[in-house]
Amino acid sequence: MSESNAAPDNASRKPGADIKTPRTPSSLPARLLLLLVTAVLALVGVEIGFRVYYALSNAPLYDLEADNETLWKQKWIDEHQGKDVDHFKGSDEYDPKLGWKPRPNLRNARLDGLAPVSTNSRGWRNPRDFPFDKPPGLKRMVLLGDSFTYGEQEEDDHVWPAVLQEALPK
Repeated sequence: MSESNAAPDNASRKPGADIKTPRTPSSLPARLLLLLVTAVLALVGVEIGFRVYYALSNAPLYDLEADNETLWKQKWIDEHQGKDVDHFKGSDEYDPKLGWKPRPNLRNARLDGLAPVSTNSRGWRNPRDFPFDKPPGLKRMVLLGDSFTYGEQEEDDHVWPAVLQEALPK
């Protein structure tokens, strides 16, 4: 019998040489795709877990009692929705399309011990009105934001939009 037909010597083989290991992606895009798919599946699993927990426990998703001002406004809206009612609460006014918005024509109004607030005829946080028609050569900027932009704890000339207006060239 020739040596080529002889059975392989088990002693010369490396342990585990017959076991195939799973291949991992070697390119960067493939690894990033694997990472993205794993993250999405993990987030979906967490979302399903939270939905099942809240469905079985009857726990509230949020606590309206935590903010009495928001609770009062929501109750008022629920009671007066669709009715033609003018109502003001502090520096706010109810609008059926927008909800609560700043009241127009406030002049140094002090509410709840906060700094004085002024609004123009459109309810914008500025004591002066601006024409809708823009004069030629004038550049305008609209600043939209939350309560930090409105700045009800600051006087009119100390809110950041007013400071920005003063800092920009005229």
